[in-house]
Amino acid sequence: EIRCYCDAPHCVATGYMCKSELNACFTKVLDQLNANSPLTHGCLNPISNAADICSSSSRGADVLSGTSATMLGCCHDDMCNYRGLHDLLRLISGSQSGQGDSFV
Repeated sequence: EIRCYCDAPHCVATGYMCKSELNACFTKVLDQLNANSPLTHGCLNPISNAADICSSSSRGADVLSGTSATMLGCCHDDMCNYRGLHDLLRLISGSQSGQGDSFV
């Protein structure tokens, strides 16, 4: 179980943190076509299908080619999703070469 940065309303009381039972945090780009897109952050939990999306390598190519409506970055260390859009885009570039976290 790891801690993640969380900006959802229910995380305010916990100091903008949540615990992920799946040991995975996410950062989601809300508007992929906007260079200054707002982001949302949180924990991946068993009730969401995001864990399947994060582990899917085939969906990653869709996002990198721009054919997906949203972009979801997944990582697996404490507070690893506490980053901004520019950091997320830099990591996506690294994942194209087989390095970095999972982004779909």
